[in-house]
Amino acid sequence: MSTPTVAYASHLVVRTSDIVNGAVTSPKIRDGAVKTPDLGLGSVTSAKVKNNSLTGADIKEGTLGPVPLALRAGNVLFAAVNSDGGLVKNQGATSSSRPATGNYLVGFNRDITNCVYIATPGDDVGFLSIPVVTYASRNGTNNVRVEFFRSSDNTAINRPFYLGVFC
Repeated sequence: MSTPTVAYASHLVVRTSDIVNGAVTSPKIRDGAVKTPDLGLGSVTSAKVKNNSLTGADIKEGTLGPVPLALRAGNVLFAAVNSDGGLVKNQGATSSSRPATGNYLVGFNRDITNCVYIATPGDDVGFLSIPVVTYASRNGTNNVRVEFFRSSDNTAINRPFYLGVFC
């Protein structure tokens, strides 16, 4: 009876008994010797792929299913603050206060040094009719200061607002 063999495109002939007994190991297989047709359907699973060995270039995007939305992404922080300085709703905000008229301080749960900040007057209950000038700037490593001034005379004015922090 003859010994079963496997022939690869590289003209290497291997006895199946050598594979079973561990005589053929990955250092003995030349780079590029094993091609897609040599692999059985479903023979390569995520458990068999070395961590961090694949990149985006290795994946055919068309074969992927829908990717879930990042509704709670860690790089998007926000706060809704009322005119008294109270935190109404948030993602990643830990505090808010109004230390002076038209001057608000919002704290976040992470370093926001390399982020951008966008503040706009507004709330969920109505229209704000007085035009204002809005400033947002970082204060320390995890705070944003928001200031409102009446556009007609540049006096400080209290306003509810939304603040977005994008990192």
